[in-house]
Amino acid sequence: MPVPTFEECMVPVLKVLSDGGEHRRKDVRIRAVESLNLTDAELAEALPGGGNRARNRVGWAIEYLCQAGAVTRPQRGVLVISDLGRDLLASNPGGLTRHDLEGLPGYEAFRERSRTKRRRRRQIQSGADSETSS
Repeated sequence: MPVPTFEECMVPVLKVLSDGGEHRRKDVRIRAVESLNLTDAELAEALPGGGNRARNRVGWAIEYLCQAGAVTRPQRGVLVISDLGRDLLASNPGGLTRHDLEGLPGYEAFRERSRTKRRRRRQIQSGADSETSS
């Protein structure tokens, strides 16, 4: 079995946080990875640029959940499930996808910020490309 996608890691993250307490991001990541029941080989799988694939996927799941407002960051490195996160977990216990986050104000704002950044990068690259070709 391959390492789950970041979407497949969202419910495990919410389950770790479901007690409502404050949790260190590092602990959430460790517990969520442990809950995936990966083999030793999957746990050891590295990304091409370095880093651990499973921890990376859980990290992205945390980021998407934070951006959507399902998880809050009361202080640096600390995570707490929100009421929205509890609702998402209750209504999607089998799994969440980006599609389930669509329509949530925080997620839509995140998507718009991401689109704006991509457009700016393309404009900068286009400007640099046109300058080098002159």
